[in-house]
Amino acid sequence: MRKVSAALAAESAELQQLVLDVLGPAQRGALAFSLLRAGENPAQTPDLAIFIGNAPNFWGRCRPALLRLARRGGRIVCICRAAPDWLGGVANGEILPLPEAQDARAMDLFRKSLLIRVKSVAAHRDDPAGPVPTRRPSGRLVGIGSSTGGPQVLLSILNDLPPDTCGILIVQHLSTGFSSRFSDYLDELCAMRVKQAENGEVVEDGTVYLAEDGRHLTVVRQPDGYRLRSLPGEKVNGFCPSADRLFESLAAQAGGSAMGIVLTGLGNDGAEGLLHLRQAGGQGLAQSESSCAAPSMPREAARLGGAEEQLTPAALAERIRRFAFASPHAPFRQT
Repeated sequence: MRKVSAALAAESAELQQLVLDVLGPAQRGALAFSLLRAGENPAQTPDLAIFIGNAPNFWGRCRPALLRLARRGGRIVCICRAAPDWLGGVANGEILPLPEAQDARAMDLFRKSLLIRVKSVAAHRDDPAGPVPTRRPSGRLVGIGSSTGGPQVLLSILNDLPPDTCGILIVQHLSTGFSSRFSDYLDELCAMRVKQAENGEVVEDGTVYLAEDGRHLTVVRQPDGYRLRSLPGEKVNGFCPSADRLFESLAAQAGGSAMGIVLTGLGNDGAEGLLHLRQAGGQGLAQSESSCAAPSMPREAARLGGAEEQLTPAALAERIRRFAFASPHAPFRQT
């Protein structure tokens, strides 16, 4: 019978040894155990991942790897004295309080609780009825247009979104040949799945779609969901893909079920398309100029009236969360 695969990331050697001592030789012998540095992704998804630490910077380094493991379906146990707020929303995860070493009663309870989690994973490892991540067509869509300075802003926004956020479509102006590498880079760091958009696929919750080099990214509403169109075309505002083309398609196909956001960048791509989206009942936002590396794109979006507000990246992430999960999380509905 296959051993239970387990991974451990600890803030310090002392905390790492604490977990190893709790498990003991017998439990460790039943595990295929790997020790991770903070933030390191295991090569394969373990049955169980244990994270133990207290410092905020430890959890900040671990966050991308932890969320990626959660998205893959691994069981996660986080041990700390003061958990960061985002830990409470991690799928397949739970938090165990780390007691003070001198509190013998609390420490004994901690040991028993951790052993119960390990044994539970072992008992249900081969259970075919275990949770399987489900995907569903998105009922709401978020479109983002971005250019100069955009990659880091996109990462900061996507890092703040839970793995079941509605489908997000991104036009990021990049040098030729970089779109697939950029999507792979984001996918390694974000809780949502990030991929290069493919022509004809259905937009699903929990997935970010990045426009391919030299292809406009648009959507069309069909009975089974919003389907992507990723097709070559003439440049718009000097760009292919173009944010204007994306926002115009969201206006025509999704209307009030869509949100458009213009981020940092030079020029005016996205400004007219965002106005069309607002006129069709959708929401339009832009990045605050003070937080932009190049403010002209969001400035033009606000000047034309497409962006009703200009917000910081953190505030934009919060607005995406509110939009995606409003009243309640909206599944795709056939018309």
